[in-house]
Amino acid sequence: MFSQQKKSKTLMFIESNTKYLGCTFVGGKEQNRIIENCGFENCSFRGQTYLDEINRCQFKQCNFSSLIIDKVHSTVFESGYIENLCAVQEIIKQIEKFVKIGTINSAQMDEDVWRECWQGSFFDFNQDAWQNLSHDKQQQYAKAYRNWYSNVYQLNTIKEYSWANVQFNLQLIPPGKFEMGELNREQSNRPIVTLPEPYWLAETTCTQELWEIVMSKNPSSFKGKNRPAERVNWMDCRNFLKKIDLDLRFPTEAEWEYACRAGTSANFSFGSDENHKEINIETYKMRQTIDVKTLPPNNWEMYEMHSNVHEWCSDWFDDLPSGEYLNPKGSKNVGKHVLRGHSWDSWCSWRKITHRFRSGELTYHSASAIGFRFAQTIYPI
Repeated sequence: MFSQQKKSKTLMFIESNTKYLGCTFVGGKEQNRIIENCGFENCSFRGQTYLDEINRCQFKQCNFSSLIIDKVHSTVFESGYIENLCAVQEIIKQIEKFVKIGTINSAQMDEDVWRECWQGSFFDFNQDAWQNLSHDKQQQYAKAYRNWYSNVYQLNTIKEYSWANVQFNLQLIPPGKFEMGELNREQSNRPIVTLPEPYWLAETTCTQELWEIVMSKNPSSFKGKNRPAERVNWMDCRNFLKKIDLDLRFPTEAEWEYACRAGTSANFSFGSDENHKEINIETYKMRQTIDVKTLPPNNWEMYEMHSNVHEWCSDWFDDLPSGEYLNPKGSKNVGKHVLRGHSWDSWCSWRKITHRFRSGELTYHSASAIGFRFAQTIYPI
């Protein structure tokens, strides 16, 4: 009956003649076509997925929270196949819920921007309505989006931890779609990345105080309990994450850049001014690190992502070709790990969001300009 089967995947597109088991769909508005002869079991439609019509499809125990169908053939829902719900009425009910969620933010954001950019379960920062905004408006609306997402999905904007009486915080990063990479590349050549799920990210790099209490040593060159832990290689950081045992991980490169941008599209999260206080050119003149939270955060409460230390990511280093990507994890070519962000050793004009570094000495390279911040997955309830 079906030409292929897909199981437990997060997908952007629906293919005809396919059996889907436990899949999550996060499609976008551009998906307008006819789907025929599909089976969906324990699947969730979380993106704003539009279909012209569906025909000869079966649904069993699915969540239709944002599946928008212009025409539904009577043969779609086979009698007795859908358990405990009347399919058409349930879809209508779920769509009404989606519309309510989709318009609740109108008081916080221009309605036309919200309608174009909200995709049903994530915000598309790549839409023209967003790109045409001033930088100040992007900052204002992106902050409002994070607060709105926190309220609607009942997630705190901040997650507080204490490990052996050392306090540290993670900040909520809401899901979204954005253009990744160098801003001076042609628009068509820039990768477009969708991060369909929210996640937690440390608001600062790991401090020496936390590192020392977990690892019982402090390899840093520039000592200070509130300064970044540096001279830590990728393997050191992995061992730290295992030892602290809080289900923490490295961020992917896409997650790091998305959080650094915080909804903005300029070369810096605060705009295009290279001499802005968030860069703090004095760190270059001082030739050393500074305490975390010395500089102001971006609008998602991320501190010193443009300066202080370079930060390890989970990805192996490789170029990300043009195209669309769903939660990319980086290259499979084992070699050098990605470092993102800039350090006290970087001149301010180099500290753009998009700059990337090779580690230079594989996973065992360390330097006084290298540290890391950790992430944590938010698992669906």
